Amino acid sequence: MPALDGATIRPSSEACPCEACRSGKPIDLHARIRSLMGCFRGEDQTILAGQMAQGRVLGDDLPLLAQVTGLELAAIAARKDIPFRISPLKKAENALANIDRIAADDDSNKKLRGAIGRMLRGEFRESDETLELKLRARGAVYDVVVPTAYFSFSLIFEIFITECYGFESKPVDVIYDLGANIGLSALYIHTVYPGAKLVCVEPMPKNVEFLVENLRRNRIDAQVLPIAVGDTTGEIEIFTTQEVGAQSSIVDDGEAGQRAIKIQSRRFDEVITGTGYGMKIDIEGAEHLLAAFPDVLAKAAWVQGELHYAPATDRTASGRLDAMLQENFALELTPFKCTPEDLKTCRMFKGARR
Repeated sequence: MPALDGATIRPSSEACPCEACRSGKPIDLHARIRSLMGCFRGEDQTILAGQMAQGRVLGDDLPLLAQVTGLELAAIAARKDIPFRISPLKKAENALANIDRIAADDDSNKKLRGAIGRMLRGEFRESDETLELKLRARGAVYDVVVPTAYFSFSLIFEIFITECYGFESKPVDVIYDLGANIGLSALYIHTVYPGAKLVCVEPMPKNVEFLVENLRRNRIDAQVLPIAVGDTTGEIEIFTTQEVGAQSSIVDDGEAGQRAIKIQSRRFDEVITGTGYGMKIDIEGAEHLLAAFPDVLAKAAWVQGELHYAPATDRTASGRLDAMLQENFALELTPFKCTPEDLKTCRMFKGARR
């Protein structure tokens, strides 16, 4: 199938017979689709379009989505080589099949099976209670505490089961964990680079509480910076839908239920110093601001993390960062993980300096 470079996407101001237009809300949706598609070219655009089609962005009528985008989505959606994001239920099923591998004792095994079983039955309820677990990673056992929330199990799935941070490269003295969340990524990275000092950057106060506790329980040599990192120093707004969990961002993408809170931020080049360090980056769209700090990337020994794209993404900055990563590192990129319902997508990356 030919690439879709230069495909004409229907202007956001034009109406079409799609569900959104019939409901009187065409402009925002069309603008968001066009903006997100514009972040990519060629085969990447084909893949993203296919994921949007498979996800039925505009409901069940695939031809209507084709009308909005101007793309031949019916053929694209039928392609068997387009990876689609793992649904929450599929994640739960996969996690259930791998619990024996990561649960380090019977109590943790029972807790994990109980929580995931409730998810599969539609009976899981988030609460303010915490869950204490012993998790195994690469032969090490970690004592962790997590919120009773969906995102906790998503992190356990990605970090301990799929081992998304299992990248092995040159040993380094310092690793910067940007977007450390509740600390599970730091624990796993410690198994890969046990001799490195971790600098964990996390802006959300509730996340920081869990992060500090998980590091303390496991005697991890780490410095915790309770701030955001970006292109400015001082007070900024960060957007989130919850006090604890993933996906807080300096990028306002208009998500329903989102609210702004004020936090402290520091520039990338004030936080990341020295040379020959490792970097794990998962900061929900703020990574594109790294494009203004080429020296920070140039001095890293290796990088790994996620690249995020949404309609609010700065397309120019994201393009520069993508090019800088490709230029400086022998980069491996995973397929997109698209969330069609809110038009967001991300992809994992990892690479050592060329």
